[in-house]
Amino acid sequence: MDEIEISLKISSKLEFLMKTKKVKGTEIAKTIPMTGENFSYHRNELKKGNLPSSRFLVGITKYFDENFLD
Repeated sequence: MDEIEISLKISSKLEFLMKTKKVKGTEIAKTIPMTGENFSYHRNELKKGNLPSSRFLVGITKYFDENFLD
């Protein structure tokens, strides 16, 4: 997988969760842990097809209990 595929895979899963389950970004940010502003920045980077920071990747991988880098 390349960077764009990975970022869009994470982004789509994240957006689906937030739309269907009404989960707020601040709730997810607390579990990573990072500020809501940082979470929002990384979320926008994912939408653009860019990989976020390693801290975000590790946190979101733990949150979804899925390895996105395979």
